[in-house]
Amino acid sequence: MFVVLAELYHKQEFLESLKRVPNMKWKAGIPKRFEGMSAVQVKSLLSKNMQQLPAPTVKLTGEVPEFWNWNHEMPECAGAKTVRDQADCGSCWAFSAVNQLADNRCIQKLDKKRIQLSEQYVVSCDPINTGCDGGYIKVVQHYLINTGTVTDKCTPYTSGLSGRDGKCPQKCKDDSELEFIKATKTENVCADEESIKVAITKGLVQTGFSVFSDFMYYE
Repeated sequence: MFVVLAELYHKQEFLESLKRVPNMKWKAGIPKRFEGMSAVQVKSLLSKNMQQLPAPTVKLTGEVPEFWNWNHEMPECAGAKTVRDQADCGSCWAFSAVNQLADNRCIQKLDKKRIQLSEQYVVSCDPINTGCDGGYIKVVQHYLINTGTVTDKCTPYTSGLSGRDGKCPQKCKDDSELEFIKATKTENVCADEESIKVAITKGLVQTGFSVFSDFMYYE
């Protein structure tokens, strides 16, 4: 009888090599969130949908302050307390879009206080994106405009524990009717530094990036 152990993602040798990189602008370490995870577990958190969908972009111009951070400007809307964990589900696409909507509604004072919206409803119900296997920014933004989502109190997040998309609910957890909150519009900002800076001063921005092996050592 023998046991096959899953290979751990983090390697001490790789960490030490990162620490030796000259003029490193970030601290290399093993974040507690990913400590002890296997390579398979880490990969399960990442979107498998890598194809970029074409979309017209808007170039933004204007004066911007030297420093801008919504965590400082309006922490009640976009502070550290609003950060949520997708856990064992590749639902970053839903988390970033849904919480962008919640933060921006608070910043624009459309809600008296920030309302936590449901990532789970989007993960379970968006018919084009693929739940825990990933999704597209353009698609989820249009879903929030056309369909919207409900509150987290109505449909709380469960995919992080199960690793599954879950069935699209027809009623809230307490058996009350679904009430939808929608986005009004979306703009695809040019990926140049000036446009991004201007966009960030207007509200929270959803973005995506390719994850390389050293990202999981960012502490």
